[in-house]
Amino acid sequence: MPRRRSLAFPLPTPSSRPSWYDSTNQATRSSGPTPLPKLQLFVLCLMRMTEPISFTVIFPFINQMVHRNLPDVPLDELGYYGGLVESAFAFVQFLTIFSWGRLSDSIGRKPVLLIGLTGNVISMNLFGLSRSLPAMIVSRSVAGLMNGNIAVLKSVLGEITDETNQARAFALIPMCYAVGSIVGPSLGGYLADPARTFPELFGGSKFLQDFPYFLPCFIASLFNLAGILVGFFFLEETLPAKVRRKGDAPTDAASGRIASGQDDGGGGDDRHGEGGGDEERQGTEPRRSRTSIKRLVTPSIANVLFTQFSVNLLNACHAAVLPLFCFESVANGGIGLTNLEIGHLMAINGVMTIFMQVIVFPGLERRLGGAVKTYRSVVIFMPLVFLCLPLAHQLGAMGGVGGGKGKSTVWAALMLMILLKGFSNMAIVCSTMIVSNLAPSRSLLGALNGVSQMCGSLARTFGPTASNSLFALSVSRHLVGGQLVWIVLCLYGLFAWSMTLRVKAPSKALWRMTPDELKRYKESVGEVIVAED
Repeated sequence: MPRRRSLAFPLPTPSSRPSWYDSTNQATRSSGPTPLPKLQLFVLCLMRMTEPISFTVIFPFINQMVHRNLPDVPLDELGYYGGLVESAFAFVQFLTIFSWGRLSDSIGRKPVLLIGLTGNVISMNLFGLSRSLPAMIVSRSVAGLMNGNIAVLKSVLGEITDETNQARAFALIPMCYAVGSIVGPSLGGYLADPARTFPELFGGSKFLQDFPYFLPCFIASLFNLAGILVGFFFLEETLPAKVRRKGDAPTDAASGRIASGQDDGGGGDDRHGEGGGDEERQGTEPRRSRTSIKRLVTPSIANVLFTQFSVNLLNACHAAVLPLFCFESVANGGIGLTNLEIGHLMAINGVMTIFMQVIVFPGLERRLGGAVKTYRSVVIFMPLVFLCLPLAHQLGAMGGVGGGKGKSTVWAALMLMILLKGFSNMAIVCSTMIVSNLAPSRSLLGALNGVSQMCGSLARTFGPTASNSLFALSVSRHLVGGQLVWIVLCLYGLFAWSMTLRVKAPSKALWRMTPDELKRYKESVGEVIVAED
C-alpha cells in the first residue's frame, strides 16, 4: 500500500510577505497575544456585515410584497410563499458554496470575496424590481449562486491569525452578523413603500409608486458596493501562492502540494518553529489541490461538522419560531406581544449577542483552555434556551400579558432566554475555530470552510420551515398540551451537546504545526489527516 504523504505549503519569502505578516505570524508562544491586523479586520468586518443586511432587509415587508405580487393568494397562505423566497438564498448557497471555497484555494481569497459582494449588489436591485413570485425567487437565488463569502472570509481570518489571537478575531464574525441583523430589518421597515410613508419626499415619484420596495433594497446594495470598493483597495491577498513577490508575478497554483519524501512532515512553518523540507524554504512552486469532499472530511472533521450543522439548525429554528411565538396570542400558544415589543426584544437580543461575543468570549475561551472545551461548555445552554419559551407562555397564561406583574414575569423569562442564548451563540465561533484548526493544509482551508458553510446553509434552508410547522402542529392539535415543539427542540439540543463530547481538535492549526508536532497529533488521534487525489 502506498504511504500517504502530508500536505505542506511554501512559506512566503521576506520579500513576498504581505503587510500583516510580521504583526500576526511571528512566534505565537510569546509573552502575550499577537497583535491583530486592524485594517484587514475592518475590511473583513465590513464585508461580513453586508450579507445579513442583504438577507434580513426583506423580512419586514416580504409578506406585503408577496401579497402585492400575488393578490389572489389568501392572506393566511402568504407565509408559505414568503418562506420559499427567504429559503431560496440559503438553498442555492448550499449547492454552490463548496465550489467557491475551493476556487478561492486556486485563484485567491480576494477575487472570490469581491465576486460575492457583486452578486449581492445585483441580487438586491433585481429583488427590488421584482413584480412576480418567480422573479423574487430568482433574484434571491442570484445572491446564493454568487456568494461563498462567509467560507472564504473564515479562511482569511484563519490565515491572518494564530492560536493566541484567534478567539478575538473569530468572535467578530457573529458580532458583525448581529449588527447586520439589526441594520437590515431597520432599513426594510423604515424605507419600504416610501411614497406612502414619506409622501412629502417621495410622493411624486412614479417609479417608487410602481416599485415600493426598491428603495430599501437599493440602500442595502450600497453597503455591498462599499464593501467592494474598500476591499478592492485595502484588502490584501492571503493565499500564499497569490502573494506577489517583489519583481515576480504571482504564481498560478494553489498553495498546497505534497512535500517530496516526507511521510510525517506537515505544514512546516518558520513562524512556529523549524519544519518542512528544503523545497518549502526555497519557495517551490506548489501544485493545485483538488481533494474531494469525501477525502477531505476525516472522522475528526465529520464530528465537528455534524455538531456544527446541529447548532446551526437549532439557531435557525430559534430565529424563525421566536417572532411567531411572540406574535401569537396566549390562547394560540404564544405570548401576544405587539410588533413594537417584538422589535425591542430583537434589538436587546442583538445587543446581548455583540456583548457576549466581543467582551465575554475571548476571555472565557482562554480561561476554559481552548475552543473545544468552550464548545462543549456552551452548547449545553441550547436546550435551556428553548425551555424558557414554554415558561414564558405559562407565566403569561397565569398572570396575563396585558400589563402589570404578569407581563413583568413574561419579560423576565425572555431576558433569561436572551442571556442563555448569548452563551450558546459562542458555539458558532468555537466550531469555526475548530474547523480552521483541522484543515490539514492551508491550500485546503477554503475548501474545508466551504464544506462547513454548506452545513450552515442546509440548516438555514430547512430549519425555519420545520420549526414553524412543528409549532403550528403542536398548537392546532394540542400535542403534549401544545408543547411538543419545545420538547423536540430541547431533546435535539441535548443530543447536539452529547455529540460535542466526541469532537477532537488541536489548539494549534494543523497547517501551522512542525513535522514533529503533526506526527505527535496524528499518533494521539490515530487518524490519517488527508492526502491529495
